[in-house]
Amino acid sequence: MTDPRANEALTPVKRALLEIRDLKAQLARAQAEQSALHEPIAIVGMGLRLPGGVRDAQGFAELLWSGTDAISTIPADRWDLDSLLSDDPDAPGKMTTRHGGFIDGVDRFDAEFFGISPREAASMDPQQRLMLQVAWEALEDAGHAGAGLAGSNTGVYLGVSNNDYGRALFAHRDEIDAYFATGNAYSVVAGRLSYVLGLQGPAVVVDTACSSSLVALHQACQGLRLGECDMALAGAVNLILTPEMNINFSRARMMAADGRCKTFDAAADGYVRGEGCAVLVLKRLSDARADGDRVLALIRGSAINQDGRSGGLTAPNGPAQEAVIRAALAAARVSGAAIGYVEAHGTGTPLGDPIEVQALGAVLGEGRDAAHPLPIGSVKTNIGHLEAAAGLAGVIKTVLALQRGEIPPHLHFSQGNPHIDWAALPVTVPTRTTPWPAVEGRRLAGVSSFGFSGTNAHVVLEGAAEVATAADAPPTERPLHLLALSARDGAALQALAHSADEALAVAQAPLADLCFTANAGRAHFSHRLVALGASADELRRSLAGAQTAVVEGARRPKIAFLFTGQGAQHAGMGRALYDSAPVFRQALDACADAATRVAPHLDRGLLEMMFSEPSDDSPVNHTLWAQPLTFSIEVALAALWRSWGVEPEAVMGHSLGEYAAACVAGVLSLDDALRLVAERGRLTHALPANGGMAAVFAPESVVKEAFARGGPSLSIAAHNGPEHLVLSGLRSELEAALAPLEARGVRIKWLRVPHAAHSPCIEPVLPEFARALQGVAHAAPRIALVSNLTGQFEGVEELGRPGYWPEHMRQPVRFAQSLRLLLEQGFTHFIEIGPHPVLLGMGAECAAALPEAAGVEWLPSLHRERADWTDLLESLRSLYLAGAEIDWAGLDAGPDKGVKRQRQAWPTYPFRERRHWMDVVGQPPAAPANAAQRWAGLQAAMDRQAERGPLDLNAPSYPAKWACLEELTVAHAALTLRDAGLFHVAGERHTLAQVLKAGGIAPTYGHLVQRWLERLAQRGALAQDGEAFTAPAPLPAPDMAALWSRAEALFTDNQPLLAYVRHCGQLVSAVLRGTESPLETLFPGGSFDLAEGLYERSATMRYVNGLAASAMAELARHATPARPLRVLELGAGTGGTTSSLLPVLPAQATRYHFTDVSDVFLDRAREHFAAWPHMSFGLLDMDRDPAGQGVAPGGFDVIVSANAVHASKDLRLTLQRLRELLAPGGALVLVESTVHMAWFDMTTGLIEGWQHFADDLRTDNPLLAPPVWLQALREAGFEAADAWPRAGSTASELGQHVIVARVAGEASGAIEADTPRDAPAVAAAPGKTAAREQTEALLRRVREALPGERVDVLREFVRDRVVRVLRLDANTPPGRHDRLMDLGFDSLMAVQLRNQLGTGLGLDKPLPATLMFDHPTIDALATHLLGRVMPAEASAPVAASVATSAAPAALGEAAVAAMSDEEIEALLLARLDKP
Repeated sequence: MTDPRANEALTPVKRALLEIRDLKAQLARAQAEQSALHEPIAIVGMGLRLPGGVRDAQGFAELLWSGTDAISTIPADRWDLDSLLSDDPDAPGKMTTRHGGFIDGVDRFDAEFFGISPREAASMDPQQRLMLQVAWEALEDAGHAGAGLAGSNTGVYLGVSNNDYGRALFAHRDEIDAYFATGNAYSVVAGRLSYVLGLQGPAVVVDTACSSSLVALHQACQGLRLGECDMALAGAVNLILTPEMNINFSRARMMAADGRCKTFDAAADGYVRGEGCAVLVLKRLSDARADGDRVLALIRGSAINQDGRSGGLTAPNGPAQEAVIRAALAAARVSGAAIGYVEAHGTGTPLGDPIEVQALGAVLGEGRDAAHPLPIGSVKTNIGHLEAAAGLAGVIKTVLALQRGEIPPHLHFSQGNPHIDWAALPVTVPTRTTPWPAVEGRRLAGVSSFGFSGTNAHVVLEGAAEVATAADAPPTERPLHLLALSARDGAALQALAHSADEALAVAQAPLADLCFTANAGRAHFSHRLVALGASADELRRSLAGAQTAVVEGARRPKIAFLFTGQGAQHAGMGRALYDSAPVFRQALDACADAATRVAPHLDRGLLEMMFSEPSDDSPVNHTLWAQPLTFSIEVALAALWRSWGVEPEAVMGHSLGEYAAACVAGVLSLDDALRLVAERGRLTHALPANGGMAAVFAPESVVKEAFARGGPSLSIAAHNGPEHLVLSGLRSELEAALAPLEARGVRIKWLRVPHAAHSPCIEPVLPEFARALQGVAHAAPRIALVSNLTGQFEGVEELGRPGYWPEHMRQPVRFAQSLRLLLEQGFTHFIEIGPHPVLLGMGAECAAALPEAAGVEWLPSLHRERADWTDLLESLRSLYLAGAEIDWAGLDAGPDKGVKRQRQAWPTYPFRERRHWMDVVGQPPAAPANAAQRWAGLQAAMDRQAERGPLDLNAPSYPAKWACLEELTVAHAALTLRDAGLFHVAGERHTLAQVLKAGGIAPTYGHLVQRWLERLAQRGALAQDGEAFTAPAPLPAPDMAALWSRAEALFTDNQPLLAYVRHCGQLVSAVLRGTESPLETLFPGGSFDLAEGLYERSATMRYVNGLAASAMAELARHATPARPLRVLELGAGTGGTTSSLLPVLPAQATRYHFTDVSDVFLDRAREHFAAWPHMSFGLLDMDRDPAGQGVAPGGFDVIVSANAVHASKDLRLTLQRLRELLAPGGALVLVESTVHMAWFDMTTGLIEGWQHFADDLRTDNPLLAPPVWLQALREAGFEAADAWPRAGSTASELGQHVIVARVAGEASGAIEADTPRDAPAVAAAPGKTAAREQTEALLRRVREALPGERVDVLREFVRDRVVRVLRLDANTPPGRHDRLMDLGFDSLMAVQLRNQLGTGLGLDKPLPATLMFDHPTIDALATHLLGRVMPAEASAPVAASVATSAAPAALGEAAVAAMSDEEIEALLLARLDKP
């Protein structure tokens, strides 16, 4: 480019002018760059976990302003404190403190949420895990969806300076696995966070000891100002998991004797350590304002420096502290006198406090009014010294103080440190809540953090109130709001809904902003619900009744837009949308502007006409206006839907509607489309108004009869359905033709139109319309378009043909054919784009006869009789629940796509945390176990767990549930007796023996039937006289339907239990009479599904299994690979309880022997638990001497049994045998039903063996109450016993208890010096013969299944192997469409899964290395494996059907009829044998 100044013709004055202009531009750029380097950084979100149970900012504020001291004794689960405590700081290996600031649940983590396998999670430093959860919460607090940041230029700057977990793990070399390095490296704390969220800005971990978090914050601010990132997460974490650093700091005499930071006080003698995690979400202020962020506070400036060579490596340097504070003030461009509060480093050391206060006074005292001294405080007096996270804890405290305009009390200050010159320094320590007045309209604060490495940091903060700006709002607020909630599982969704309800109950912020925050500021998961409402109260009511939906895998709706034809328009349509939806308004304005350019004959404005007052003769209904108005509102509606992320895969219009469809698909420009529509309307309007149109609801053959009697003007105008056609022509001819049909009862509906569209009557205007097409440009459709003319997808060759649109105007509308095409293509959701739904009903008629259309949803946009937003948001709800990815920001976007809402505080995600822990952490190798401590720890853990339980348990509801089931039992009793011909006549009298004989009931059920008769007598249906029962009146027939309906309503949260009761109810009579096996009540057709639902998935069993798992976790706490925990499970059955126990037991330090009295259960368990190498399997019957069955006394540390021990014939003898099998210090863990519920008499009581008992402890039934159990255990020689839940608790109503009993002595475990660690336990896995038999059995099941069911067999095989490899909870297996990599699979696990699948199927060729990448879901793997096992069955159509079917299709009548009797027999046998 030529420089104009080089032109020698320019005069000196002109050249000087150009130079001045260039200099001004350079100066402006320099000033802008300088300004950017000082731009305030907005804190827009905060996440935190701090001592004292603090989980959020509100909880922290409550702790601070209440003056709470959150320091506690070191928890017993960290280390054995008593063995390490000493008053002598020089004692080797000892610590002088028993206190600290601790957070709860550091052993727990929601691994599944972050796609991390339980296997890897156990090897990860809990600091990494905690950081993931707190960072996610911080982003949600900021109103930004973590999942929406993938690919963004977001930086991660973290402070970490300790890794107790990794240090402990690496001390046990045999525990090291492939995940230890990445699980415990400092760098990966930031790297993993960036990886999980997909962030591509800088990811840095800082270790400057106690100043780490403020240094990280400083770097984050610099990164934002320099443009290295556009958003930043600044955080830090510190956990105290092992005793070594406490020992070190005690030797260094840093620890306060009383475990308190007495900052600035004369009694200061050191600090107390604390745990915590904090994350701030940061943005440049200009960006935060533009994005509608909630600005919590501002970072005006920051600085870092180093002590250099001071009095010692860890000694503070006063001049360096002064320098860093001055540098931070300069960066913030404020004076020291403007600072109104300082959150000091203030650890409470006699040396450090005076130096810090002297530095503060020297810098911030300059120019300060002595009458207004500077308040200084330290959060360490509340929560201890959080070391790497200490600085951010101080920042968050200061942010809260800025927001409240007051300073919380500083604790443990009674007499000032004598080494601080209080009289000379203008500082004060606020020991009570202190007002914080603004200085010249501003509140400014400083926060200091000094590391013992010598690195210092200081940050200047300012309150956000003075800079907050309201977001732009739409001209008129939307009258209805949508709140979308989602979670990864149902329990989390219910918890989130509960939190949302609580937030709405106290909400002060605008409802639109809250919904925007919840919708656009959260990631969206598969479990979903939606509430609609115009107010907070309406939303709460909607939440209470909202139905949840589960989106399977990657399935999404396949959407088609249907554009309405003429006739649906009405005056005022879309007015509310125009006023409150900027995108709709912009699109409609564009149509109005285009109309003025291309349709000059429209003498009034399009919008004026559209929003005119309704009347019978409104011009809106005249064809001249109806067509351009209908087109315009449809184009605007399509723009609105698409702005919400709802994109059609196909479009189709009905007659006039095809012009809008063509415009939206990009075939016609807006101007060309509107020109054609306006001309079409003008020409049609000019025709004589003597035409007519009528819908005839009859087959086409009947309609053609009418043609024969009609005149030449008649024509079929539209094929709208199989028995829905529209006839068009001169009205007189049409009336004559249709009269006979009406007389025959054929339904006729006349359309309110004056012209005969799509008939010969329209032909006079076609030449002129064809001329209007000259110059119209057509483009290839960007969205698939179905033509009304052909009923097929068409491209520009057909749509751009000169005769296409005239023929389209004349020929019939092939709506039914067009819709059938879309249905055959798998479209699932049809949205009608128009002012009133017309096409949806017709579409549903067309779909009714098509099997592939089952489940299709028909969604309107507007309805003339409802407010504009109602149908739109209802339809949006349906799409979201079906799995659509909605652009929630678009729902509240302005015309420029900018955010027009303000983000607000809203509940964060309720993580479903589970224990993931290596038990060697905090424990010295091979530490001896103390029996009393183990018992006390177990009792404490069980007390805690007994008060938790599943969220869907709802324990207070169970008395009503049990009462309902009792009524059902009594009803079934009456029904059974009536069916047996008993008590039909008033006065009829029978004894129990007579009832058993008359009913053909086996004597073994005598106790059960006796209870039936007694309950009927209690209700007055029978009268009891001694041993006889008399009917005062005929025994009434119970209303079973009403009873089951009530049960359904009560048991919505425990469907597995109700399914079991319902199934038993169908069999009770047959079982009593001996015509059906009692085992059918639990294992119908040999299937384990019902039993697994009852024992694993029912809410009550999940509660007690969780209790048992808590007990086992405690009992395994001291186990090591050298001294593993030896576990015997009795009567393990289906393995329901086993599945809950295995995940909490350390695989490397457990030997688990699974036993039952039946080989059926053992064979299934060997397959089901094959991935647990520490398991063995065997037969064991406790009614026989264990020694005679090869089980030696004293060989087990724990015996566990679920609802099996009560089945012993002699319970006292069995308990003695169990005690003898336990080693010294061993424990017995029993899961037992402890109340004989009435409903057992139609369910469990039917099982053979229920009346098997023959001892002095039981009389009527085999169950014992908890006190009887405890007494029996003590009498059997157990030293101590206890039961949970506690008596009187709500959960005690469940009638299920976990009973734990202890044998005297010290537990030491088995020393396994002679057994290689990798050697399999005896029978731990099936041998080659057993494995081959299992493979053959699986392949036989596949071959014998129906073609549509073969993939189901393989799907369950794959799912089982996935659960094993990942060590997932078997109670919550992954979904068939879940991406396996999202569940936590990595390349090593992929190899393991590949090998297990190949071995389990006996494949002769290995599966490909890319197996999981090519087939990333359980469903895809199953389909692929079917092709390997049975290649002929893996054709594309079969695979496609498998991939798209939610369940195997039922065999239809035609298919059954086509099968031979031998095939039917084989099918039935296969199903009976199917486990």
